[in-house]
Amino acid sequence: MTAIDSRTMPIGAAFDRMPFTRRHVLIALALFIAFVIESWEQLALVYVSGDLGSSFRIDEAGVGVVLSAVAFGMIPGVLVWGPVSDRVGRRPTAFWSLLAYGVIALASALATDFAVLVTLRVASGLALAGVCRDAGQCLRR
Repeated sequence: MTAIDSRTMPIGAAFDRMPFTRRHVLIALALFIAFVIESWEQLALVYVSGDLGSSFRIDEAGVGVVLSAVAFGMIPGVLVWGPVSDRVGRRPTAFWSLLAYGVIALASALATDFAVLVTLRVASGLALAGVCRDAGQCLRR
């Protein structure tokens, strides 16, 4: 038996021994706030989708692209934020990515055309991925 084999444990054993602390509550609260903000942004776009379509001269498919752009940005965002969080730490990464998400989401409200709006929504998804990836990882610290 090697040293690695003697140190293995069942997957849930580490979590069974981990106490539930105030830190876990704060991390859960931060995640909740991030997802509420993103959900409100998404819901607001759904409410104004008719006006959005007429203002930017796009059909329902174009509105769908705008609505799903955040999810498209989160795919490469997770790959980008992983190495960043390994280098600078999970808390700073979660903080700065949430701040970047807020700024970019606010800027998307000022988009002048469809291309700018989609670009900003993809960028906000890229930023939001750092919050989603790292807030959950903070529990393992």
